[in-house]
Amino acid sequence: MATYAGWEGVLLVEGDQTREILTESSAGGSNVVYYTSHWPIVDASGNVTDDPSDITVYDNGSAMANDGSAYTVDGSEGKITIISATAGHQYDVTYKSKETVGCWQGVDLEQKNNLKVAHVGGQREPYDIKEGPIEISLKFHYLYIDSRAMRMATGKLNSGALPEFTVTVKTKSSGGAAYEVSNVKIDASKLSLKYDDLTGYDVDAIGKSTSVSAT
Repeated sequence: MATYAGWEGVLLVEGDQTREILTESSAGGSNVVYYTSHWPIVDASGNVTDDPSDITVYDNGSAMANDGSAYTVDGSEGKITIISATAGHQYDVTYKSKETVGCWQGVDLEQKNNLKVAHVGGQREPYDIKEGPIEISLKFHYLYIDSRAMRMATGKLNSGALPEFTVTVKTKSSGGAAYEVSNVKIDASKLSLKYDDLTGYDVDAIGKSTSVSAT
């Protein structure tokens, strides 16, 4: 039986992709295949989907029929097949995606509940423990990450706010715990390029909520 040291983290990017351009070429014909920039394609519950109604494809700005008669979907590959594409038309798509963009080791996860003790005069024991605002912080040491996703995460966006991530931290051994931190944004990152060594990427992040389950 193999044993593993430490913890690993998996970084997921999950969200809406709006009016992503599939092509501007003059290609046309039957069963023309295009691929989305992010994959797999998922439904509203975050599950991989092949249902055409879970996405919207536009032909020169007009929404196409989503009953399978105009296009088909292979969600696991981000593959969209236009059944009868018109030469010279632009096709774009709105869809949801959920992709693993990084794997990590050396994960520190800390949650502060900012508890405050309330006392009554003349009484040794507190009469109540008040809950304050939750603070969730994470630190990672880089193992592997998609460079495009890191550019997004560190704020080099064309427009809009920083994207939110879902971070899953788990053991590789069966029966261990898995911690999932939702609505995570990366606060700071530090790149370390050492001679004759693995590239290091240290990241500080902040999340909104945590949950625990068995692996």
